[in-house]
This record gives sequence, C-alpha cells and structure tokens, in this order.
Amino acid sequence: MQSVVSSVEMQLALSEEQLAAFSVTQRAKEGGVLTLRKYAVPLLDARVSALWELAPRLQDDLLEVRAYLELFNDDVEQTRFYFQLSFQDLTEQNREILKQNLAGSYKAVASRGRVIVDKILAAPL
Repeated sequence: MQSVVSSVEMQLALSEEQLAAFSVTQRAKEGGVLTLRKYAVPLLDARVSALWELAPRLQDDLLEVRAYLELFNDDVEQTRFYFQLSFQDLTEQNREILKQNLAGSYKAVASRGRVIVDKILAAPL
C-alpha cells in the first residue's frame, strides 16, 4: 500500500507536462492489455441509511459517485468479457471487431473513471 501512496504522491507533484510525459511511458504496448479492477464502497453501502443525517448536497454527491462507480464496474466487466473472447478461435473479421470493441471498452472505462474523479474533486469538503 505504501508503494501505491508514494506513486500517487509523486504523480500529484508533477506538472501537467510532466504528467503527460509520464503517462506516455506507462501506456500499454500495442497489442497489450490493461488489468482493470472493480471498486467498491463498502462503508457507504453499509451506512447508506444514515445518509439522511448529512447535508442534502453531500447526500447527492455520495450517491452520485456510488452510481457512477457501479457503471464503472459494469464497464470493467464488459472489458473483461471482450478480453476473454480474445482467446477464442475467431475469424479475422471477428477478431478485428473484437479489437475495436475492446479498445472502445477501455475508452469507456477511462471516461467513466474521469467522471468519477471529477465528481469527487468538485464535491465540497
């Protein structure tokens, strides 16, 4: 966990230009795949009935992040499905379609992740 914290702290300290250069070095190679994880918010799920005690704006923000996270996890599942299909014996035409679908799924996950991060950063503390 400490290595993750250190990595995040290092990335947060980078300028926009440095971060862009760093992200280029971290990209998957052509034909490579990304390992995607699903995320949960067990504390929020366990205490959802207690949200009424919070300010209405905070309630909305927390539930919205939770909903976006569920959609993110659905996108991760879709990507995993396409990845598993890549091990099947497919025609060349179907393989090309699969590659396009997989690339689209990765983009959807990235886009959904950006929405979640933006929502969290915009939430009042």
